Amino acid sequence: MQKLYRILDVNVNRASEGTRVVEDLFRFYFENETFTKECRIIRHTLRKTMKETDSLLIESRDARGDIGTVSQKIKNDSKESVNQLLISNFKRIQEAVRCIEEILKVLGHYNLSKNMEKVRYQSYSLEKDISVYLKTSGA
Repeated sequence: MQKLYRILDVNVNRASEGTRVVEDLFRFYFENETFTKECRIIRHTLRKTMKETDSLLIESRDARGDIGTVSQKIKNDSKESVNQLLISNFKRIQEAVRCIEEILKVLGHYNLSKNMEKVRYQSYSLEKDISVYLKTSGA
């Protein structure tokens, strides 16, 4: 079970961090209050939904023992534009939330899983809205 909670911990952090990147871009770079608020809602919903498992997530964390920290050694995650940064972080959010959904089911947290499904669909909608905004605003 601890290994499943470790997977949850990694993905909750990954989804929250990805959402924070998008949120900060819309807050400070685009100065768009609407998208900033929508990102904040997603991030807070994610954290609030997972709050009851916080202690289990932290207890299962093993950042030092993580065999997957290869991104520090390779450069295939570089970004050439703000749009690439947005796209990659939306994918990070969506993949992480999907993983959270599935692991929660195995751990018997079906209702939390359904909340995460809603978060994932919110991120899909927000990604589309932002895509339309970027195309129409010339950003």
